[in-house]
Amino acid sequence: MKIGMCVALAFDAGTTQSLIGRGGYEIDPVYGRHPGIARQVLTTAGFGALAVVLLGKTERSKRLRWPGRVAALGIIGSHLVLGYNNATICTHGCGRKR
Repeated sequence: MKIGMCVALAFDAGTTQSLIGRGGYEIDPVYGRHPGIARQVLTTAGFGALAVVLLGKTERSKRLRWPGRVAALGIIGSHLVLGYNNATICTHGCGRKR
């Protein structure tokens, strides 16, 4: 699950940078409107490390094991959806009538 979380975060970060390169922008205020690659990587790595550490802590607790797993699956799913949306956004007026 930890690897899946890291893959989902990396996918989201990569597609965000691709979107910015195509003329799009980031809406998360933590990153800023046009984050550079270094800021995107460092911030995402920090959040990913925090999530992995917290998941490891919840795995040691019988009471928190399943809530931690559900939260981790939520993080994975949301970042996969965000990455997919980033990859499919058209920044050049696709579908607009002129």
